[in-house]
Amino acid sequence: MTPVQPLIEASKGEYGMFEHWTRYPNVRPLRIYRDLDHALDMLKEVVEDVTERRRHGSPNEELRQAREEIMRLRKELRAAQEAEPKS
Repeated sequence: MTPVQPLIEASKGEYGMFEHWTRYPNVRPLRIYRDLDHALDMLKEVVEDVTERRRHGSPNEELRQAREEIMRLRKELRAAQEAEPKS
């Protein structure tokens, strides 16, 4: 899933249904900016954070790899069980 970084101007309020989006794991915490320069600084931080996560592997990637390993081990176990002599 693609990360989503919500930004809102400090003088504005969250819209009524915004809380709904915070339930999704790919929606990052809301960041509030004061002015355009502040917003650009925040976006720079977000890009740096995403770049760092990609460099070290995101939690979602680690989870995907763990699931693949579980599936591989299940197949191995199933094959070993089928190869056992039946009594």
